[in-house]
Amino acid sequence: MSISSIQSNFGASAAVYNLNRSTVEAALSSARLSSGNRHALASDSPGQLAIGKKMAAQLSGMRSALTNASQGSSMMQVAAGGISEILDILAEQQSLAIAAQDGSLSAGDRAILNQTFQELSDEIDSIASSTTFNG
Repeated sequence: MSISSIQSNFGASAAVYNLNRSTVEAALSSARLSSGNRHALASDSPGQLAIGKKMAAQLSGMRSALTNASQGSSMMQVAAGGISEILDILAEQQSLAIAAQDGSLSAGDRAILNQTFQELSDEIDSIASSTTFNG
């Protein structure tokens, strides 16, 4: 027995090869598009991928730092608000102290001014103890 010919369909084999190659390339392109990165896979460019990952980590750290700075700014605004209220009260206490030095006031008038002064002192203590940021 002799084999006179071996039949092969080279066209079909070439088509299957090209189909497989196109499928792999389409999957790679899809991975690149969905990630939004030029280098989505280590096989694309290992060095560039490593640099990109490092930069992504740095960006994440910078976002955290920005959040911390924003919270710090908010905390300072709360503190400044409390200090502003206390300064207003101190200015009012100064006015009361000056008014109490008026020689034409009776002892009862001075007692009323002193009572108001003490209430303002209590208000300062209340502001100092109750002003908080973020709980």
